[in-house]
Amino acid sequence: MFLVGCEGRGPEPLVEELRTANRVESASIYEEGAPSKVHAVYEKLLQTTSREDLVRLLDDKSPVVRVYAFWGLKAKFPAVDLFGLLKVRLGDSTPVETLFGCIEETQQVADLLIRTLEEELTPEQKRELLTWMVRHPNNLATRERALRQWPLSPKHHAPVRKLAEAGAAGALVALARFGDDADLPVIARQIGADSFDSLEAVERNPRPALFPILAAMHRHFLDMDGRSSEMEQYYRAVAAFRTPAAAKLLAAVLETPSTHESRSYHIQFAFEAVIAYRDAYTDLLFRFWESSALPHLAYSGPAEGPYEEDRIIADLWKADSQRTMRVIRSQFGREDFHNHSELALHAMVRVLLRELKPDEAFAVINRGLAAATVHQLPVLAGYAARYRPDSSIPVLFDRLLKPDNPHVQVSAAQTILAYGRKDLRERMQRLLAEGAIPKNDWGRDRVREILQSPPADQTGPKTWIGTVIEKRIERR
Repeated sequence: MFLVGCEGRGPEPLVEELRTANRVESASIYEEGAPSKVHAVYEKLLQTTSREDLVRLLDDKSPVVRVYAFWGLKAKFPAVDLFGLLKVRLGDSTPVETLFGCIEETQQVADLLIRTLEEELTPEQKRELLTWMVRHPNNLATRERALRQWPLSPKHHAPVRKLAEAGAAGALVALARFGDDADLPVIARQIGADSFDSLEAVERNPRPALFPILAAMHRHFLDMDGRSSEMEQYYRAVAAFRTPAAAKLLAAVLETPSTHESRSYHIQFAFEAVIAYRDAYTDLLFRFWESSALPHLAYSGPAEGPYEEDRIIADLWKADSQRTMRVIRSQFGREDFHNHSELALHAMVRVLLRELKPDEAFAVINRGLAAATVHQLPVLAGYAARYRPDSSIPVLFDRLLKPDNPHVQVSAAQTILAYGRKDLRERMQRLLAEGAIPKNDWGRDRVREILQSPPADQTGPKTWIGTVIEKRIERR
């Protein structure tokens, strides 16, 4: 018997709607972010149910209702012992269809309940859940993630070893995390070029006895076409040893023929591995950077930075400032300049402007401005708009007049007008009237609109990262 809700009727009709829907959905679904009708039913249910109702629904026959009931308790009654309710439901392996955004999956109820609380779990609570996962037969998806990432305790060691010997996903990585030499034979037996877990286990516990096994696999990976997660992890495992022998294996990718179909992938993965362990590979890091653009690194850290690209260049500057400056200068003249990320460009430009006089710095930056892609141009143009060097004006007009890309054209126009000079505005107006500015789809029309706006509104192109960095500079 349900308690009566505030609207004077029980929640049973809404519960039945969720049972019929037979799928757990987020509030917004599909690529267009359409409102979910199923989630809307859950929100109505939340308004009409008591804590007792929701606790009772945790045992409903429908897995959809059970999941939504747990969500509801967290949202409406956070003081409830949710961890206690979760522990007794770890064995709920009932499959349930889910649609979160545009991702459709089949998941287990227990996995969804754990996900609901995971961010709030304490290290001790995670250890307690992991104890259940390694001691009870289950195929929870959470177990693999927990074995890789969650805190371990000594009491996990023996059951984790059994799981690793049985080939359970994530178990070999967890075993390596214990750092016990007695486990090396278990790890060594499973190392293989097609086993991501084994390669990650080596990275987590890079004992000298394991290095010859990796060295023997080197030619296999070096000859590999295409790319794979195992290839990427192999280079990280090698780098983790931090030895001259490891450096030699990593440097070998720089010697591969330019005709090698997958050379760029090998360089990217080895470069990223060297970056991850760069305290042991300063010279090798310079060599990779001299031969390639910095790889696109995953963003991490606060919005204001510093970013990994800043840290890398700062570390290299500390090691050898002259060599760092030479490499930065050379990057702006490379054929593969288009490979630089926005963050890498910002990091290099800031060094140029910090160490050189503005005219000398922009002599370098302008080479990048001339070659910049649609994504890179706003970054470099933003600095031109801020410093307004005369040497950048011909480059900007050249980008404006090329039948290139409308976004490039507009960025160039915005930057020119940001100089705030009447003669430059009149020159653009004259070129527009003469038909010298190419149509570039909608580009020329947008340039015309920009020219009609008040001069005070012209501040140059903006990117999200450029705005963040600008604020950081202002605070200094």
